[in-house]
Amino acid sequence: MIKNYLLVAYRNLVRFKIYSIINITGLAIGLAFCMLTFLYVRNEWAYDTFHENADQIYHVISEVKGRDGQMHQSATVPEPLGPLVPENVVGITNMVRFNHAEALIRSQQAVFTEQIQFADASIFDVFSFTLLQGDPKNALQSPQSVVISETLAQKYFGNESPFGQQLWIKPGEWGPEQTFTVSGIMREIPNHSTLRFNVLLSYESIKTLFGWRIDWYHSQNSLYVQLAPTSNSSEISTLISNLNKTHNPFAKRYPINFMLQPLKDIHLNPNIHTPKWESASNPIYSYVLAGIASLVLIIACINFVNLSMGQSHTRSREVGIRKVIGATRRQVMAQFWSEFILVGAISVMFALAISEITLPFFNNFVQRELSLTSAFDGLTAVTILSLILVVGLAAGSYPALILSGLNPISVLTRRLKIGGRNIVGRFLVIFQFAISALLVVCTFAMTQQTYFIKHKNLNFSPDHIVSISTRNLDGGNRSFLNVYKQELASNPRILEVTSVMDAFTGTDANVVQNDADEKIEFGAVYIDYNLLNTLQIDLISGRNFSPQFPSDAEKAVIVNETLVRAMGWKDPVGRTLPFRSPTGRAKVPHPKTDDDYISVTNPVIIGVMPDFHYKSLHHKIQPMIFKLDPAITSGSHIFLKISTEQISETLARLESTWKKLSPNTPFEWSFLDDQINAHYTEDERWTQIVLFASLFAIFIACLGAFGLTALAVSRRTKEIGIRKVFGATIPNIINLLSREFITLIVLANLIAWPIAYWAMNQWLANFAYRINLGIGTFILGGLLTLIVVIGTVSTQAIKAAKMNPVDTLRYE
Repeated sequence: MIKNYLLVAYRNLVRFKIYSIINITGLAIGLAFCMLTFLYVRNEWAYDTFHENADQIYHVISEVKGRDGQMHQSATVPEPLGPLVPENVVGITNMVRFNHAEALIRSQQAVFTEQIQFADASIFDVFSFTLLQGDPKNALQSPQSVVISETLAQKYFGNESPFGQQLWIKPGEWGPEQTFTVSGIMREIPNHSTLRFNVLLSYESIKTLFGWRIDWYHSQNSLYVQLAPTSNSSEISTLISNLNKTHNPFAKRYPINFMLQPLKDIHLNPNIHTPKWESASNPIYSYVLAGIASLVLIIACINFVNLSMGQSHTRSREVGIRKVIGATRRQVMAQFWSEFILVGAISVMFALAISEITLPFFNNFVQRELSLTSAFDGLTAVTILSLILVVGLAAGSYPALILSGLNPISVLTRRLKIGGRNIVGRFLVIFQFAISALLVVCTFAMTQQTYFIKHKNLNFSPDHIVSISTRNLDGGNRSFLNVYKQELASNPRILEVTSVMDAFTGTDANVVQNDADEKIEFGAVYIDYNLLNTLQIDLISGRNFSPQFPSDAEKAVIVNETLVRAMGWKDPVGRTLPFRSPTGRAKVPHPKTDDDYISVTNPVIIGVMPDFHYKSLHHKIQPMIFKLDPAITSGSHIFLKISTEQISETLARLESTWKKLSPNTPFEWSFLDDQINAHYTEDERWTQIVLFASLFAIFIACLGAFGLTALAVSRRTKEIGIRKVFGATIPNIINLLSREFITLIVLANLIAWPIAYWAMNQWLANFAYRINLGIGTFILGGLLTLIVVIGTVSTQAIKAAKMNPVDTLRYE
């Protein structure tokens, strides 16, 4: 019986080639999108599951009350808390502290800047990181030991065995170079790991390498604990909070509550502020991507249903004959479902091929390294089989139920017209076009916002600005910038040179009170004399820092417009800003000596700078002051404006000069406009995803419209011939076959627009500076949908209109 079902199903697929191709193509595209989404979502939800003790590992989260009165959660805790936890809290079997820094690493063959990780020796007991060489028990026992990944081993030692060899590590500007011995080679960490690192040092190395102050107030780290299987995480959280109150001398002044976050929950919880070495992702991306894939698949399924209903008149006599010779309704339904499942199975095979071909592009979009072969297991096989069954049964249920219920006498005595103009069919077409219009409008809105952020006036010029990092220069090398400038001065293609502290990120979180006694928070950035000229920033009022005013370094600041507005001032130039530079890291070494510091107390405002977007357009411009440091090197960037001619030669000159002056410091550079554009990489990626989804949706919807029009033409062939005999023109025939689609598309847009408006407002809320959603965006999206679909329908309509009425009147 099953063999007969499949044989008949195959014959019908071959008999109705056009409709079979439409169904299989649409389903294959929709299923391919679903398969790729499945790989992505599965990878996201599989983070950290490879650890043997994953269910017992927890992240210690601190919760403190901020200046805004809100509770803020962070994945960092006071450093001294870590060692006390396993000793004083029953139920905790082990702990691991993590910290992070950047350093220069040198071997005999190479030198690079690397991100380094500090961890306790217990890391290999708690986590399932595998060592290819070395003993996990003592790999990090010595403060002068280092564990490196396979990638780093190849990078620094080539084909030589790195085990037991030496690496020289220099903590950037913080201190002298020190020698470390490679005590372990680590297998590459799986892609779905929250913790990722290539260089691992003993936690004790922090003191020897950086000399950081380790105490309850200044030092923070990330802390993981391993619980006994019977421990209660809520009770443990309370015990850790009590432990902090007992031992932390600042607990009363700065109260902290602690919670335990399961390891498997870290990656998909972006609401907790995590350290830079931990990977976090917003789960909304998984939901959105899964939703878009589902919508594309639904469109394909609707095509399936509509075309099946449209073909019902050609299958009605077959059903009648089957019933007359004894077929039951269940057997007729099984026949149709077998056809639909066969189409689903063929579509899945094509979908697998499409997925494999498009996977590299998809990986580029979602920034993952997904693979069909590595992900193919029992769950994947079950998912694919489920897709075949669900799509086949869901798409075929309505046609199977309707056709199997036909009365054989009615079928054999007259020609039934089913599925052509029924309410369910119209509703499905409207729903299909509404999804397409929704995606098209979203694409237009996202593209407009992307264009807006790319072309918005930033109030400074980043064009042809080369940004060179100086953060790894020796802290005592105060003359480097001057020497570098002198070496490059003879090159006419280098137009301007300047330097800036932290490239506009703001070094401090400072507070000042305005005339209304309101607290105003602002950032502070150190610059030199030439920053404004290099970036082509014109002051609104006042003057720039100048060597003619030696007191500028200690007596003057330039402020931005936002700070002026926050202070409530109309003419700020010459006014005193009631502010004193904080001590410690905020102070910058004076160019004359290593011991003196530039300190600004109650400075005078000498100029007002226009608001310029030193951060991405996701963030509002904050109040900012600019201080003078004529010889910035510590943690800064050098900006060089270069000529548009012979750019490659200019860059080569910059690098060769750098290596001559500092051969052991990597030359790290980028164009400033590339740095700015990098802020919007994720936004552009999602715009592209929605764009491709829109193209797929429109393509599949057009396939359906093409098939439905072909069916309508076949049903109305005699009618078209009679109309032509009575004088109907080609435009009349096209209008006859297209006008219903026009009505359906208009209704679909009216449904899609409110949803698109809500969705785009949610997305645009991530931008402090954004476009206004005007009616034009929706009308344009609706017109595009209408033009594409009607254009597709017209191809069949024109063909029908050109038929000879003599031939059409003979049609049976």
